[in-house]
Amino acid sequence: MAAFANVTPLREQLLKEKMNKDIEFKWLLHDDIPRDFNRLGEFIKNSEQNLGIMNALIENSESEPENFKMTLPQKDLVKGVVTVNGDSIVKADISVTRPSKVNPSQTSIGIRECWPLRLYQLLDAGRFIKLTLKSFQQSKDKAWKSGDEVLKIIDNLMNSLSQAEASLVLPTIRHPAEILNSEYKNIFDPPLPEDVLVDFYIRRDRLIMKLFLFNLKSPNQPPQSQFRPGNSNLVGTSFLSTQMSGNKILYEIAHDMQVEACIPRLSKVLQFISLALRLCQQIKDKVQASRN
Repeated sequence: MAAFANVTPLREQLLKEKMNKDIEFKWLLHDDIPRDFNRLGEFIKNSEQNLGIMNALIENSESEPENFKMTLPQKDLVKGVVTVNGDSIVKADISVTRPSKVNPSQTSIGIRECWPLRLYQLLDAGRFIKLTLKSFQQSKDKAWKSGDEVLKIIDNLMNSLSQAEASLVLPTIRHPAEILNSEYKNIFDPPLPEDVLVDFYIRRDRLIMKLFLFNLKSPNQPPQSQFRPGNSNLVGTSFLSTQMSGNKILYEIAHDMQVEACIPRLSKVLQFISLALRLCQQIKDKVQASRN
């Protein structure tokens, strides 16, 4: 009989716990998560503003071109300035000295005014951040009815944010042969000599200029070392390519130089993306914990 007498108080306790949990969950959906969403929106908007791509595309916007020194301190082999506006390098004035004990030669690198060099990683990052902001704006005033609803939106936001982050953090580094066989070389003015090649890309908050200097040889000459995928050290390796004249040339990589410049606004973009992803995970954890 004593066991049965304890059933009612136990049931009341369980009901009370369930009611408290329901009240807490409603507070989570109606008060706590909306506050977190407001903070999340600020992080996403700051990411877009610091990326600055959309501003650069709007006439009379406050966006201003940024100048960055591209200098290789050792023996002044590379020195100059590039101008970035939005997602493009719009101007370059770089001097490259080819190392030589006998007769060092100089090459000037510039960009055609009518053909800016697009930094597609910035364009991709901007596209994903814009997609994130659009999804956020569609959800920010939503009256949440369930945890599943919140988790679905948060997963979508995290996916877009992660892709934006990856666009900046994980560059696609092309082999010189791939660059030579593209229209990329047509961007430069004056035209690059056949024994010089340059590539630009973004890694995190840095603008990277990769410079290759070649020894041009007859295709009949045996190469010292053939290029092999996965080999990070390219100096001394060679590859065949066809010039515009139709002649095949053996390109041997004599020098491989890298010059970097920090883009401060990209540091802020990555910081705000990181804060947004962290807050998204915290929201997910709260929703999942409330179900247990």
